[in-house]
Amino acid sequence: MRFRKITAVLLSIALSLPAFTILTANAALGDLNNDGTANASDAAALLIEAARLGSTGRSTFTAAQRTAADIDSDGTVNASDAANILVYAASVGSGIFKGTMQNYADRCIAPKKQLATLGKIIYWEYHDYDGNHTNEAFAVVSLGGRDEYYSVYFISDSGTTVCVDAAYPSTYYDYASNDYARFDAYQNKGFFSYDKTGGGSGYSTFLYSVRSGVPYELDISGELQGFYLKNGYFCTTQNDFSKGYHQYPEYRLNYNAQTQQFTLGQKLSDNTAV
Repeated sequence: MRFRKITAVLLSIALSLPAFTILTANAALGDLNNDGTANASDAAALLIEAARLGSTGRSTFTAAQRTAADIDSDGTVNASDAANILVYAASVGSGIFKGTMQNYADRCIAPKKQLATLGKIIYWEYHDYDGNHTNEAFAVVSLGGRDEYYSVYFISDSGTTVCVDAAYPSTYYDYASNDYARFDAYQNKGFFSYDKTGGGSGYSTFLYSVRSGVPYELDISGELQGFYLKNGYFCTTQNDFSKGYHQYPEYRLNYNAQTQQFTLGQKLSDNTAV
């Protein structure tokens, strides 16, 4: 369905384009009309070529041109490559990514392909976590199995992939349809949090960020039950069974910009729904 929508958009763009510039043998990745950038015009031209291949089996691209159009290096030219160009162009336009299409392929597309060989990518949060104007990513990957095991990975701005939390079961949470992993921005920093549960009425929230390009787990990680912004501050809940039943007192989290750590602060309420 997503590619069908992309196809309609790109075909409408293609119809408004001037005559397409013939590619040179040394065309840069994604730059199919040699104008110095990969953008919607290139995505439209790529999609026309993919449609031609699908309907006639014949290509008008040379081998070098097909290489430039094969954004994800899977040996084919298709709507997925066009979609990758559009995502790249949007990321550049919004300032999220700075660099060439090749940089984007090396740092973002290739790591995702590597992770996809391990399992299904459930979450992919690609942002500038340490405020240095380059992006990193955290990903949650479903490894399958009877109890649906997951692993969490960090992907550096150069595309290096590191497992930060290996194979944990999450029998009671459906990551594919619920918001149990998320990105939050705060004071020029990005934070990635995700929840674990073994069942029952409580759960634990784990919290990561990046410092000078290196991922770190915050000291309070695993002691949280939720991590969310409220009235300009991050908050969490704790477990309280003192009255003979499960209560969830809510606390404000205090942030130290120097240590880049959160600590448990003022109690805000005795019981908050989680």
